[in-house]
Amino acid sequence: MIRKWATAPLDRHQPVLMGPSLDERIPEDAPIRLVDEILLGMDWTEWECAYSGAGRGRPPIHPRLMAAATLYGMMNRIRSSRDLETAASMRVDFHWLLGGLPVDHSTFAKFRKEHGDKLEGLLAEMNRQARAALSAGPGRLAIDGTTMRANSARTGARTARGLLDMVESLETEFRQVMADMETLDAMDGLDGDEIAALEKRKAELEREREKLEKALEVARERDRAKQEKDGKDARAVRVPLTDTDASVLPNKDGGHAPNYTATAAVDADTGLIVHADVQDGGDEASAVQPAVEAAAATFGEKPAQLLADSHFATGANLQYLEGEGIEALAPSKAAAEDNPAARPDPIQPIDPAQIEDLLKRKGKLDKSLFAYDQEADLYRCPMGRSLPFSRSSGRGGVPGNRTVAREYQCEDCSSCPLASKCLSRKAKSRIVTRDEHEPLRESLAARMRTDQAKEAYKSRAPLIETVFGHIKGAMGIRAFLTRGRNSVRAEWRWICAAYSMRKLVALLGRQRAAASPTDPSPTGTRSPASLLSRACPAPPFRAAPPRPLPLAA
Repeated sequence: MIRKWATAPLDRHQPVLMGPSLDERIPEDAPIRLVDEILLGMDWTEWECAYSGAGRGRPPIHPRLMAAATLYGMMNRIRSSRDLETAASMRVDFHWLLGGLPVDHSTFAKFRKEHGDKLEGLLAEMNRQARAALSAGPGRLAIDGTTMRANSARTGARTARGLLDMVESLETEFRQVMADMETLDAMDGLDGDEIAALEKRKAELEREREKLEKALEVARERDRAKQEKDGKDARAVRVPLTDTDASVLPNKDGGHAPNYTATAAVDADTGLIVHADVQDGGDEASAVQPAVEAAAATFGEKPAQLLADSHFATGANLQYLEGEGIEALAPSKAAAEDNPAARPDPIQPIDPAQIEDLLKRKGKLDKSLFAYDQEADLYRCPMGRSLPFSRSSGRGGVPGNRTVAREYQCEDCSSCPLASKCLSRKAKSRIVTRDEHEPLRESLAARMRTDQAKEAYKSRAPLIETVFGHIKGAMGIRAFLTRGRNSVRAEWRWICAAYSMRKLVALLGRQRAAASPTDPSPTGTRSPASLLSRACPAPPFRAAPPRPLPLAA
């Protein structure tokens, strides 16, 4: 049987005199063209100033090209410095983007590390371009956090007690090595190889001791903070040895591991990330104020609403948002439709059917089930019994910032049908606390009962959960490559900038597709440059050159 096979149109060893240009090999609608044009319209003065003046060696590559290659690589699951180096030398689209400039992995790694602090400005520029393209105004901001795996061994975490035992064991070995070295020094015939081995082991022990002492200091500090917050119920904190800045946190797929808590705030109109950060431990709530300030700096005015989950609705955050005139929307247990605290007459007990329902719930009955009587300054439990004011007490919080709470204690819990679900094992009466932020929580609960708030809050999950799902799924990023909180924060901002770039490219691409039929140009297509100039007018700052050349060293 005779078969005919396709013949290559060009011999790989044949020199080409008039071959296609590099630009002709990139499709007109390729996303990389929009990435290049978007970054071309931005101001790179701050980035350029980070480079030194005249010096020896090869001139540096312009930061716009380095940023473009880094972001475009992450958009296409090319993330590590060595993979970027391979792409820069092997892929046609990277050749087109970099103009054929060779970039090695160390240059990529150094660039991302040194310019991570400038990514807030890059995110702001992309958000302003998206707002201009949509002609949108300041509306809602959605914020949430996610757990990202740290670059640290899953089983390499220790408590302060365990670290102290390891330090003591290491000290014992260190003293033995020093004794062996003294013994060899006293001998007439010295063994050079044995002395060198002991010197090497001594250096290794010193480095290991320094690492363990650092981890021990971190563990003790975290134990103090946890005891300040949880009191006698605090459990010892485990600290990862490889990356002591990471925290051992629960994984969504089960178990615990060294992780970082990464947060992102998304503009509801454009879907782009406005602010990205990595929080200390699992403290997601501390990201609210920086996110609002970043949105105000980007758009010139604060958002009207902030959509978040219950972890962000702390008393301090609610107070801050109220002071800024921002409406907070977050889940509230007190806003549940079946909450007995919302019954018309709290003095009357709930009916037997509701009692059966409460007895089936998991855990102790929440404070949200108790109705507060402001005039009488007391609480009413689901059975209608009163909890008058008892005393004031300190309440746990971050170290040095404890708040004063008012305690309300039930006068008589005897023969209560809900006592088994309401009281702790050794308690004889129920105590409910109330701090200075309780009126704000009650106001949030009242707001979340309205149909307008319920409808507005439905958009939170599609807005912010999609971001983390896209980063972990489509972009394939589930763990950090760097170590140390500062390096991890810079890496997370690069990731979020790549996600926002992908969203902006898709937005402008759709506008180009919609504008193509009415394009007056002879070819009937609109170039990315003309689309960008129409959708995003030139910024008031210095215009970038058409194609910046590498900076002179």
